[in-house]
Amino acid sequence: MLRSLYASISGLRSHQMMMDVTANNIANVNTQGFKAGRALFADALSQTVRGGGVPTDANGSINPLQIGLGSRVAAVTTNFNQGALQLTGRVTDLAIQGNGFFVVERSGTRLLTRDGAFNWDSQGQLVTAGGARVLGWTTDPVTGGVNPSTVPGFISVPTSLLEPEATTRVVLDGNMSAGTLTGDFVASSGTVHDSIGTAFDLAVTFTKTGTGTWTAAIKATAPDGTVNDITPAVAPTLVFNAVGALVSPTSIALTGITLGTGAPQDITLELGDAQHAITQYDQVSSIDMPIRDGSAGAELSSVNFGSDGSVNAQYTNGDSKVVGMLALASVTNPEGMLKAADNLWEMTLTSGDAAYGLAGTEQFGVVAPGALEGSNVDLATEFTNLVLAQRGFQANTRVITTSDEMLADLVNVKR
Repeated sequence: MLRSLYASISGLRSHQMMMDVTANNIANVNTQGFKAGRALFADALSQTVRGGGVPTDANGSINPLQIGLGSRVAAVTTNFNQGALQLTGRVTDLAIQGNGFFVVERSGTRLLTRDGAFNWDSQGQLVTAGGARVLGWTTDPVTGGVNPSTVPGFISVPTSLLEPEATTRVVLDGNMSAGTLTGDFVASSGTVHDSIGTAFDLAVTFTKTGTGTWTAAIKATAPDGTVNDITPAVAPTLVFNAVGALVSPTSIALTGITLGTGAPQDITLELGDAQHAITQYDQVSSIDMPIRDGSAGAELSSVNFGSDGSVNAQYTNGDSKVVGMLALASVTNPEGMLKAADNLWEMTLTSGDAAYGLAGTEQFGVVAPGALEGSNVDLATEFTNLVLAQRGFQANTRVITTSDEMLADLVNVKR
């Protein structure tokens, strides 16, 4: 008789925990990046009243006789399915479409999250709403790339002025008509910068000197109109073959030139490579400068993000620069992580260590800028679970009441 009481008490506890899990899901129906939980039941210890028997010549086998002692919550699992993306239009709102977690650090502990409601702090670092710092990789100033095999660190955008860069490379591309008369010229111009960021108009003039030969004259005009002749001491002569291809030179070196008050600089004018080259065909003359490095100093105007997790800084001079890449992480067993509040997850020995990578590569999804991932709680399912938990709880209370009545009847046998 007492077994039924204890079994129903365990049922009350199990269904109360199911109600707790369901209530938490409903409470977080609008929590960005939230993942719904689910209570799984298992039967508790069973008491063996009689063991099983083996068949004999005289009798058949006897099955074991066991009486269950109730239920327990075996696990509370987490549904890591993708939540619906909600467009916000906010630049620092980011969602992951696919697998992976954002990596953050709070009080020296690395944590994972699907909540991409980020913002910039006063130090130019990307942080969560709770102040945890978002991790990634800062781009190499020379190559502009990152090494995702290294441990990610803090991402920050430089708030200081963008330092000016002197022009070192100018690529020329186009055609100089084979029908041009000797003595006539074809010119091209573009903006270059000195070491302090002053812009100069670079003009390159090619004068035809004979069949398949042209001489180059190069001048730089300052903002005040001052013209500097920076043509090498020996004027370069371009030579074309019979089919109009450039034979020599493939580049013109301007060494140690001073455009204005900046430091002396070297500029290479590239005339022919696999992608860009000057030709001499029987077509209209047109020479341009599609590639020119160097820039004037500028202030940071805005920052945006790419689907590959790139952090792109925009400057007032129109330049843009990738200053970092967001890190995404995956773990072998996501359900082995511990919830750490603020929509964060803490890695454990059960979950395994994180593997880091870039968005859109290997097992990672892509980043959706200007959007947040909503909760994946399904209210229809939760309301159904609510009813099931309530009815299960009520049924177990009825067992307790009935068992009590049976005990009362037993006590009243002797009056």
